[in-house]
Amino acid sequence: MRCKVGDLAVVVYLPQEYERNIGALVTVESLQRPGLWNVVTLSSAWCRRANRGMPPGERTTCRDDFLRPLRDGPGQDEMLRIADLPINSKPLERV
Repeated sequence: MRCKVGDLAVVVYLPQEYERNIGALVTVESLQRPGLWNVVTLSSAWCRRANRGMPPGERTTCRDDFLRPLRDGPGQDEMLRIADLPINSKPLERV
């Protein structure tokens, strides 16, 4: 799985009827079942079932493969390891 509890993540894929939510930010709260996370929205999102916008702070679910965790901490970046990319690259310098 890509995400873990506590991750800040961005929605990178959704079925066509929800694709307007691609790019939404969420916090991963807990695992509902393997491959499906309980998340809290950090940006506005569209709820098709309710036919309304959801403000930040709404709880919903999202599949793990639809999310990309955003991590900026010490330790190995899991996504680099999975993608077989260089792990020991230096961080970009601020200009």
